[in-house]
Amino acid sequence: MNKSKLCSVIGLVLFGAAGSVLAASPLMKQARPSAEQVEENKIFHPGPFTSRVAPTPDASSFGFTVNTTGQPTYARAFSDCSGLSSSGNGVAYVATPFRVSSAGTYTILSEQDFDGFIFVYSPTFDPANALTNCIVGGDDFTGGTDSQIVTTLASGTDYVLVSTAFSAGDVGSLTNTITGPGTVTGVGTTISKAIASPGVPSGGGNVTFSFVASNSGTASESAIVATDTLPAGMSYVSDTCSGSAAGSVWTWNIGTLAAAATANCSLTVSVTGAGCPAVDNTVSLASASGNTASASANNLAEAVGDPSFEEGNTGTTWTQTGTSGSPVCSGAACGFAEARTGDWWIWFGGWDDRVETASVVQSVTIPTSATNLTFWVKLPDCNAAQGANDFARLTIDGTEVWREDALSANCGEADYRQVVIPLGAGLANGAAHALSFESVQNGDGALSNFFVDDVSIQTTSCAAVLPDQIFKNGFEP
Repeated sequence: MNKSKLCSVIGLVLFGAAGSVLAASPLMKQARPSAEQVEENKIFHPGPFTSRVAPTPDASSFGFTVNTTGQPTYARAFSDCSGLSSSGNGVAYVATPFRVSSAGTYTILSEQDFDGFIFVYSPTFDPANALTNCIVGGDDFTGGTDSQIVTTLASGTDYVLVSTAFSAGDVGSLTNTITGPGTVTGVGTTISKAIASPGVPSGGGNVTFSFVASNSGTASESAIVATDTLPAGMSYVSDTCSGSAAGSVWTWNIGTLAAAATANCSLTVSVTGAGCPAVDNTVSLASASGNTASASANNLAEAVGDPSFEEGNTGTTWTQTGTSGSPVCSGAACGFAEARTGDWWIWFGGWDDRVETASVVQSVTIPTSATNLTFWVKLPDCNAAQGANDFARLTIDGTEVWREDALSANCGEADYRQVVIPLGAGLANGAAHALSFESVQNGDGALSNFFVDDVSIQTTSCAAVLPDQIFKNGFEP
């Protein structure tokens, strides 16, 4: 028997000779389905959009909106750029050039109210030759119509984000957000946002945000306005650009920016909160031309290395073991794309003819500011005959903190759900702890499939309060 996993896919229809419909059956982990098969049968369209990638450490994000209505058309590629799609002939598109200031992994999320599609090209995009310079595309992710790409980008390199559709006649707005370690530039009128030094003070206090509005286009932009809605626990103090505050909404009327011009502003706010409070805030930009953009800044950091398993089954951040190979899977490696975000996820089970024991383990230093460990899980198939013998669990330092088995009430679920594990003082103590996802599955002609993705321990980063700040109480000169 081929080394193969089985996976149920909700709503799958298989087509036989002359278009005859075959009965739905569990899918075999084998050679990856062809790009044409995936697209023409739309086998990865199980349901509504439900998730997105969590922020990475010190990540910044940039957002903008385009509309493909009335735009030129072209013949788009498959998402892996291996060929031209018959479904994508004559789709409308908008090409947006951009660069990033720092090399690293970037997540491009495109939210749409139609069946959209996005691509990254470098250094140029030629609609007459859609395979040339094509890096990667993104269709539906976690079902629905929204699209996502997770890819590595280089600093100072020219890229083009192509916003388009699955098939001709699909048009509308795509709200694109690029998130990663660097600043994104070159998409018309943009805005960047950062937390200025020294950062967020421990115990709360004043925090300063630095803004730069830029016009990277070739013509002037007028009536440019930046708007920032301050969340609860944050209040306006002052700014350097004659902005105005009305309740929780701060407004900066920038006016007109010539091509290649910039405008700067600093906004100071007061943040309340004990310990090291979380600061996560977004500014939005609009102009008379209809161009929109957004940027966010936060003091959040991720303690877990490779939280979405994007290093793949050869990665070293997680120690991977399994009697049938690594449980870390992707569509290319295991035949079907079941990751919640990105390309890779943990696939426990799926064998119908053997016992599988598998685990992924990482030593994580858990800061004292951490409150919860979270991850996402899905149990699409459970072999009830095996009951508690088929299980997945999480241990921390050998102590079990979560377990589900083939008798779980969640068996048969179609979407991922989040599991939250509170971290007490005994774990959130600044020391290293062993996180271990483990599973035993017993293939006896039937099978169980347990999926895990997006493991996270979010922490906050604050500046220390210096002695001269503590004692500035009127007794110093």
